[in-house]
Amino acid sequence: MKKSLFVKLALVAMTAAGAAWLVLNPAPFGASGVVAPVDSGGKVYSCSMHPHIRESKPGICPVCQMKLAPFGAGVMVQGSTITLGRSVTQVIHLQTERVTRQSLKRSLRVAGLIEDNDTSHKRMSAYVDGRIEKLYINYLGAEVAAGQPLALMYSPTLYMAEREYVALLRQTVPTNFPAIVAEHDRAMNAAALKLKRLGLNQKQIEMLANKPEADHFSEVLAPISGTVVMREIYQGQYVKEGDKLFELADFSKMWFQFSLYEQDLAWVRPGQMVTVSTHATPGKEFTAPITFIDPTIDDKTRTAKVRVELDNPLIEKDGRKSRELYHKMYASAVVQVDVPLATVVPRSAVLSPGATPVVYIETGPNKYEPRKVRLGRLGDDGWEVLDGLEVGESVVLNGNLLLDSVAQLEQVPAVERLRLELLDAAQLEAATQLLRAIDRAGAALATDDLAALNERMASIADSIKKIQSASTVKGWEKMFTAFVTPSTAAANLAVARQQFHPLSMAAAQLVRQGRRVQPTWREASVYLCPMVDAAVAGAPKTGYWIQFAGPLQNPYMGKRMSNCGSLEAP
Repeated sequence: MKKSLFVKLALVAMTAAGAAWLVLNPAPFGASGVVAPVDSGGKVYSCSMHPHIRESKPGICPVCQMKLAPFGAGVMVQGSTITLGRSVTQVIHLQTERVTRQSLKRSLRVAGLIEDNDTSHKRMSAYVDGRIEKLYINYLGAEVAAGQPLALMYSPTLYMAEREYVALLRQTVPTNFPAIVAEHDRAMNAAALKLKRLGLNQKQIEMLANKPEADHFSEVLAPISGTVVMREIYQGQYVKEGDKLFELADFSKMWFQFSLYEQDLAWVRPGQMVTVSTHATPGKEFTAPITFIDPTIDDKTRTAKVRVELDNPLIEKDGRKSRELYHKMYASAVVQVDVPLATVVPRSAVLSPGATPVVYIETGPNKYEPRKVRLGRLGDDGWEVLDGLEVGESVVLNGNLLLDSVAQLEQVPAVERLRLELLDAAQLEAATQLLRAIDRAGAALATDDLAALNERMASIADSIKKIQSASTVKGWEKMFTAFVTPSTAAANLAVARQQFHPLSMAAAQLVRQGRRVQPTWREASVYLCPMVDAAVAGAPKTGYWIQFAGPLQNPYMGKRMSNCGSLEAP
């Protein structure tokens, strides 16, 4: 067994190593998917500004005269976007699926106990002193019907009361004397009431007229139909008033009770159908609704009790009647629940569901980026997504682990979908003015105009304060927490670009996600600078800026390379 496990682990390791080598060393690919020429070392060189340029040896880009660098082995990272070559997607078998609105199904498998409703128990006690002459039911578990004799009892007190009643019953009363008739009726009623207090029912009282005088015994009858669960007497035993005789339980209805963890309570409600099965009844299932959910959580187990009321039919087996479901037996059940319509993604699409849930979405051909999501309920095959995705977007099902590894190595930020649809027209206009102010600040940097840049940065700070102080939509100001403005004016262009960089990156992200809500934002273009780290110390290699009008003017490079960059999104 150990050898088999070792072989399996070895195969898994070899497979993972092979896949990693293929991902990091795939056949080089061009813009048209044609394999580019390679030198004897197998390297391909490309221009970071013009990726379509492919050379088999180091050199200079014929377009922008920049130095060519080794191509990124089929994986390119620009900001939050990860681009994979066709060969990479084939190697890792990358699969995507569109987000849809569908029914979210969940099968809760639970285990519990078959209990009885103890409020239906009937405990029989002696109404009068006496001696048990005979037991008709002398074992536990016997099924009895209401009115069935359980024991035969001799009680002098009860016998004397019976004879008094019979004597009154046989007494002749002149009907022409109403007072005597009324007095006789009163005596009869008092005698009957005394017999009831001594334990006889109405039917037993009516049968006393035919009971022989020599019959000194009275029967103890079952008050209800049920199962004998306790017997406290024996044949020949003397009992006193109040002594326990029998206890009967009504097992025609049983409770299946199980514990449900608090994270699953959102799925269940009274009335939902539950299918119960037991080992004692193989092949048979009992279906019944949930009747009660305990509102108190057990502080030790963090569970709540759920009750299902089951019909428990009476069957005859080996000449003896019994119930199909036994008290205190174990049972398992399946609770079939579903949410009629929800935004659902497959379970495999979600990474780190317990911490910060992330999915990878396809933003274009072979382009992917991480997206933070807010999860709801977990179904059998999918997650309910409460926020972060739109119906119609494509999420990655297979291959997202590789994308996440690349993202972590390159420190790619997970993108949060902005809830701009919550904003009214005035708030959207305020956000638009902020973006245009950032555009003007970038234009000042592109011409190396430090004074104009500092003046426009001050107006940007005022705009952000106004936006963050607005409260028409609760929490909307959180969308702009990424817009950080400096507390002091920049002393030189290097500091100015350092201050402008986070603003520019946040603006590009806002434009990408807000075009579907604000039509005027579609006028803005997002541009990519492939060498931001050369102008902003500590910044990633690539960065973005926005422009509402052309021509391209790179705020990071300024006058020395103002036309450096490429259009990322029109």
